[in-house]
Amino acid sequence: MKWLTVTSIPTAATLFGSVVPAFYRAPLLTDLALLRAWKHALTAQYMVRRNIEPRAVRWSQRHMLHQCADVERFKTIEDEVIKRGLTDRYGVEITVLMGK
Repeated sequence: MKWLTVTSIPTAATLFGSVVPAFYRAPLLTDLALLRAWKHALTAQYMVRRNIEPRAVRWSQRHMLHQCADVERFKTIEDEVIKRGLTDRYGVEITVLMGK
């Protein structure tokens, strides 16, 4: 199994750019783009639970983290990852982000 490791806090633009488009077109994405969206969506959920803000967040992006971490929308990405069988080959590992 290959692990997709998150070792630093992503920027708001990175989260928004990879997760939100995947909510609407997950079946059309390549495996690599889908895995990237899955990794960032899980990271956003981790950050919301632990009150960690993304790097370089602007006032206009203040609700973006909660949009990326939305469980109902995340389900569309997760369903597509499971449907393609990517969970058998890939996993997401989130290391401690507080000190970064």
